[in-house]
Amino acid sequence: MSAKRRWREKVEREEPQPAIIPGSPFYSRRNTPLVDRVKPVTPILAPATNKFGAKRSYSALCGREFASQAERQRGEELHFLEMAGEITDLVYQPKWVLSAKPHVTYSADFQYDQEGQTTVEDVKGFDTDASRVRRAWVKQLHGVEVKLVKRQSR
Repeated sequence: MSAKRRWREKVEREEPQPAIIPGSPFYSRRNTPLVDRVKPVTPILAPATNKFGAKRSYSALCGREFASQAERQRGEELHFLEMAGEITDLVYQPKWVLSAKPHVTYSADFQYDQEGQTTVEDVKGFDTDASRVRRAWVKQLHGVEVKLVKRQSR
């Protein structure tokens, strides 16, 4: 009987070995299946947060959710002005296409007409370089001047 056959018969008679536990002298990462080597990923259940700490805020007056409390406050002011008749055609989140391929758009916070002149506003707590570039891009392509409204100091 050959050694290979004797080994095969011995393996068939033996009971299955328990799983090799990491840290034991017989453990080898090379011999373990990939499933045992990959650590399970725990889902993150925390709500998504804004990079600058802005908290999404719902306005019952406007009937919509805003990206920040400062934007909600300005949205409510503009809603009151529209109700009073000082401004007309209030639009939330107007968009402009800056590039078709790759698809790049700019979305301001508000657009409204006041005394026959269209005004576009963007509420910012912190103005980034990317925001400045996109506003300049909108002005160059579409001729739209975006008015920056800064957050009130706390």
